Amino acid sequence: MTQRRPHAPRHDADHLTSRERELENIERTLVFMSDDPGLEGRIKVFEGARDADKTMFLRAVQKLAEERNFSTIWESAGDGVFLDFLLRECGRISGTWAESARQKFSDLLERTSKSFCDRDVEAAGIAESPAPRFRVSLSRQLQEVMSFVGEQERVVNSGAILLIDDVQDADAETLRALSYAWQQMQSESPDLPLMTICAGSANAQDIITDAVSIGERFEYTYLGN
Repeated sequence: MTQRRPHAPRHDADHLTSRERELENIERTLVFMSDDPGLEGRIKVFEGARDADKTMFLRAVQKLAEERNFSTIWESAGDGVFLDFLLRECGRISGTWAESARQKFSDLLERTSKSFCDRDVEAAGIAESPAPRFRVSLSRQLQEVMSFVGEQERVVNSGAILLIDDVQDADAETLRALSYAWQQMQSESPDLPLMTICAGSANAQDIITDAVSIGERFEYTYLGN
């Protein structure tokens, strides 16, 4: 599959000054999460027109987070299989964890990756055997991975921030899994220092709403030019 090239941002150092309020709000949330670790329950979505420099804005958020000692997981939803890249990026940040945690997480990622592959095979209609009577839902698997990340990052850093660019290009199943995983973590693991921030096109809200029935899990902000 041909990978899409990311939109080239305008190289205007002053362009983000119009976004200072949004960046200050995010930085304030990061400070709160550092002082009193906890899950940011709503998935933040910043949407705008093609020339709104959304990728540049998301990179500015990444810089703020890393300055506050948060690990960041960067995803471009239009660059391939979203969940595969997510698992790979989660594996990357585990390098600072204790050896026992890294090994346990590696085993979890391997099981989860195999489950995702099996699911893709079944979706293609070429499964050779019936599906098992019980299958852990995609959202539960994603929840297990992100919860493990949150638990370890709480020990070695301030937490972890998932950054998703071109969120409108994520498939509907992935959007539902992300939404339900965050909902489940809010009720079961509210003390984990995790936050998800997305950037998307002007119609991102419509696409997400079509895919996800729990619209209140997302918080939308429009970025002007």
